Amino acid sequence: MTALIVTANGLIGRERELTEAEHLALRSYGADSTFFHAIAQGRTEALSHNPNFGTFSSGARAKRDAIDAVFSMSRLLSAQTLWSGHGHGWGVRGALEGAPASFVGLHYRYPGYISTSTERSWCDAFLDKRSRNQSRPTMLEFRLPAGSPAIDMHDGAAQGEFEILLPRDTLFSITDAQMLPGDLLQLILEPCEAPV
Repeated sequence: MTALIVTANGLIGRERELTEAEHLALRSYGADSTFFHAIAQGRTEALSHNPNFGTFSSGARAKRDAIDAVFSMSRLLSAQTLWSGHGHGWGVRGALEGAPASFVGLHYRYPGYISTSTERSWCDAFLDKRSRNQSRPTMLEFRLPAGSPAIDMHDGAAQGEFEILLPRDTLFSITDAQMLPGDLLQLILEPCEAPV
């Protein structure tokens, strides 16, 4: 068995070095994540007149496939708690209303990649910057076992956010929830399927 390559943050092991296409795809995600999310959410019409989006979308499938290839060989070396803050929480909880306990037992699956941080302070800062009146801010706390697929975004030259990318279309279960000050809903999520 080949030894894993431990990434810059020391949390993730990869089976091999990245190809140039994989490295460039991760850089593209770091620079163009809004475009990746628009495609994942089916909102391409809203960006159809943006010339940068037109250029991006012509190679989007190849970039997605390259990022998926990195997920296939990159795993958390130990159990981790990762944070994702959504100042505009409509994309997370939509129009759902109810006590936090009513979210427990529901499943969460996002069709795009999920940006997270190893540091809750980055999540809090992002929420402070993006949250607005009635924007339904939501904090996702992912509790992941060792072996879960994840990418250290320093591999794509991301700087400073301690960013860990989680794969698209992963099914999570909401195991706990609470309302925090500022109408902030905190959801605790765990993967539904055991890592390979």
